[in-house]
Amino acid sequence: MRTIDEHVQMMWENDHLPWCKEMGHDPGTFEDFAEQLRPQITEEDLKLVGVCRVCGCTDNNACVVLGDPCYWVNDEHDLCSACKNTEASNK
Repeated sequence: MRTIDEHVQMMWENDHLPWCKEMGHDPGTFEDFAEQLRPQITEEDLKLVGVCRVCGCTDNNACVVLGDPCYWVNDEHDLCSACKNTEASNK
């Protein structure tokens, strides 16, 4: 299970910054983002949110391949369907 600080960092890098860049919004500071997000994080959030170890996609920011969002291919939620073959070919 992630710590709250790990979860905040993951949300900043994989969800907030890409969204702000796409929308043309100022992301603000990490400190402000963390201060606003920390009180909202539940223990379930720390258990459920996965991050792909290959591409960095998350439950909230999935890869889209041929028009369909990726999905988790393992119980750890650290490898998405879009990267499954990429990782296998690197072994």
